[in-house]
Amino acid sequence: MCGNWGQVITGSAVKLYDNIDSMDFSNSEFLDFFCGCATGMEASAAMLYRDNVELLFNLRNHLKLTARTSPFNRSDALRRVLQFTIRKPTQSEWEDKDTLMDELLECEADCKLEILVRLQNIVRAYDANGTKRYAPESEMPEYEMFTYRCADYEGFLPEMRRIWIAHMQMYRDAINEGNPLVYAIKAWLGEDKGYNEANAGREVTATTLWSEINRLSQRLGLKETYRSVSSFGKHISKHVSSLKVLGFHDNGLTGGKKRFRFNPSTEQLEECRRIYSDLRTACHGFLMENAEEAASAVAN
Repeated sequence: MCGNWGQVITGSAVKLYDNIDSMDFSNSEFLDFFCGCATGMEASAAMLYRDNVELLFNLRNHLKLTARTSPFNRSDALRRVLQFTIRKPTQSEWEDKDTLMDELLECEADCKLEILVRLQNIVRAYDANGTKRYAPESEMPEYEMFTYRCADYEGFLPEMRRIWIAHMQMYRDAINEGNPLVYAIKAWLGEDKGYNEANAGREVTATTLWSEINRLSQRLGLKETYRSVSSFGKHISKHVSSLKVLGFHDNGLTGGKKRFRFNPSTEQLEECRRIYSDLRTACHGFLMENAEEAASAVAN
């Protein structure tokens, strides 16, 4: 049953939620419905005062969200977000609400005219390019294809492709910042072992990966560690779609043991090496500071 979120979201074609980062998503169905609104899904609810009568809603809603920082760490939610970062206005740019509304009303006719022109251009674009295919950059191929057809018709296809490339970089950065497991595995992939064996492309068992990630986390001061192989395996299963950004492959069972492999791109591997190097430098600096403090305390 869709519960309160389903009822709230299906109540209007356009929904706006302010300061969404203040919500607790840990036990909420909101993210499931959020993803469903982007890709289309059926939500079910019970009809009031009727026994065993189910209502089905096709989610085709546009959700507009504001947040100080992005609250999403699930990759399926992140890749459905079109994020627009807005800087905080300077003091000289501050305006009261009435002034802003007056300025908007002055532009109202122009805004509505542009919407109508854009809608007409969409129809013309599909008449011209409706069967054209374009190589995708993102994990939203249907929507990306729609934007390419419109941009191709209006003459700014190269710029639209650059927008999608930038969007995917933002998506990868968000996964890196918001997912401790992905961050730890990036550090592991970038580890300089001092000999020829590299972690990228290496097939490892779940036990080996767990022990090496925990060792690295403790050595580099990463906060997240995993108490058991079982706990670590559950985290891997939960974040498979995020890990695929790093070329994750589940090689299945061999000899009764689960085996994994990561094949990051050359650019990703360079990023992993930078992450490992930065962590090692920061950790070394922390240890040196503590050693100096300890030596000073002993001397005094």
